[in-house]
Amino acid sequence: GYNGAIFKTIDGGEHWEDISKNEGIFYNSIFFISENKGWISGYDFYNALYSSFIIQKTEDGGQSWTYQSYGMGNNAVYFGMDFGSPKNGWI
Repeated sequence: GYNGAIFKTIDGGEHWEDISKNEGIFYNSIFFISENKGWISGYDFYNALYSSFIIQKTEDGGQSWTYQSYGMGNNAVYFGMDFGSPKNGWI
């Protein structure tokens, strides 16, 4: 979401928890392969001179995120993500 917004539900969408962490990042795709393991992608407008595409990974249900890739192409636009297994994914 805009300005690093990430929300999580564990009850089918009845209640949502704000787990946002990163201001200045616009997230546009998220994909989980399990309750705890997932990836999120977007653009970092805060930490880079020019906006850079980023991928972050979580292994604790989104409580913490680590950069897995940074700066995959400033002129490209990515809007989707899918993983068939923990090691095979597409953007």
